[in-house]
Amino acid sequence: MLAHLRAISSTPTHSPGFSSPELRTPFTESFSREEASSLAEESMKETANNYMHDTAPEFAAPETTAPAITPPETTAPAITPLEIMTVPRPEALATDNPMNQSFSYMNSVHPRRNAMHPQEVHDEMCDIMKDVYRLYGAGYSEMLYQKAIIRAAYVQGLPVMTERDIFTDFGLGTLLVGRVDLEVAANCLYELKVGPSKIEVDKKQVHKYLKAYDNNSENIQRAALVYFAPGGLFIHNVR
Repeated sequence: MLAHLRAISSTPTHSPGFSSPELRTPFTESFSREEASSLAEESMKETANNYMHDTAPEFAAPETTAPAITPPETTAPAITPLEIMTVPRPEALATDNPMNQSFSYMNSVHPRRNAMHPQEVHDEMCDIMKDVYRLYGAGYSEMLYQKAIIRAAYVQGLPVMTERDIFTDFGLGTLLVGRVDLEVAANCLYELKVGPSKIEVDKKQVHKYLKAYDNNSENIQRAALVYFAPGGLFIHNVR
C-alpha cells in the first residue's frame, strides 16, 4: 500500500492542452503574457519608426529670396549756416580789450544810444540827480544815491552801467585803471561822492579815467563830479 502511494506521488500528471508541466503554474503563465505583451508593443513601435524613417519623403525648405527694398531717395535740405547778426562798431569804439568791447556792444544796441546827443544825456542825468537829492536829502550812503539814480535813469530809458572796470594798455600790457561809478549812453561819465567837495583831489581820479577811455578810443564827451553834501547837491563838470 505504501509503495503504491509513492508511485502515484512520483508520477507526473498532465492536463489536456499543455505539453509541459512548467506552464501549469499560475506565476509562470502570468509572467509569460506580460513579457509577450511588452515585447510586442516595443516591436510595433520599432517597426513603425523604421517605416517612417525609410519611406517618409524628404521635404526641403523652399528657397525664398526677399525682394530688395530700395530706400526712397530723399534729398536733405541744404543747411544754411546760422547767420549771426553783427552790429558794426564805430571806429571810436574799436579796441582789442574784450571787456571794453562787450560794454561798448551793450551800449551800441540800446534804442536811445545813437539818437541822443551827449549834452542831452548830460542834462537829463543832472535833472535825475537833483530829483534824487530832493527826495532823499543828505546823510545817505553813496550806494543808495547810486541805486536811486540808476533806477530813475532806467525809467527814462537811459542806458547806464555802474561800477565799470576800466582797462587799458599804455604799452606794458592791459591793466586795470579803476572803476567808474556811472557810465551813461557810452558818452557820459559821473563820479559820485558823499560829503564836502574836494574838487582838486577828485579831478585827478576822473582825469585818470578819461585818459584810459581816450586810449581805448572810447568817446566820452561829458564827465562830472557829483557831490551829495550836507549843504546841497554840487555837480562839477570835468569835461
